[in-house]
Amino acid sequence: MCGEIAKLGETDPMFKRLDEIVKENGGLWCADAEKYLLENAPKLVEN
Repeated sequence: MCGEIAKLGETDPMFKRLDEIVKENGGLWCADAEKYLLENAPKLVEN
């Protein structure tokens, strides 16, 4: 997973930061990564 996030981070600042968070957690998904993604990812649907 980290490799895919890092690749996306080459062109997208949101994924770059997400990759940093995951790497800080030993390469594992974590609550901080989840929170960051939920707060910063573009909305897929309108309410």
